[in-house]
Amino acid sequence: ARGQGEKVVAVTIREWRTDAYTRVKVTWNLEAEVLDAAGASLGRSQTQGSAPIGVTNLAADSSGIAGQELTRRLSQLLNERRITDALQ
Repeated sequence: ARGQGEKVVAVTIREWRTDAYTRVKVTWNLEAEVLDAAGASLGRSQTQGSAPIGVTNLAADSSGIAGQELTRRLSQLLNERRITDALQ
């Protein structure tokens, strides 16, 4: 952030992994932080876990379902109250 009152949202993907055998499993560790122009933290949120997200077979492309899950997890992270409050 360069000017006064400007804020930056930094998203860190510490881990994003999918595993597909008979089921698609995703493991994640995501963090978001809102910083002011001086670099001070105004709010921080983190989510991590592991969950099955679908069934696969040899012809299936698990990257599509994994991409949808990443979008969902990032949206969840950025919409947490600590982040939305810090952006106001």
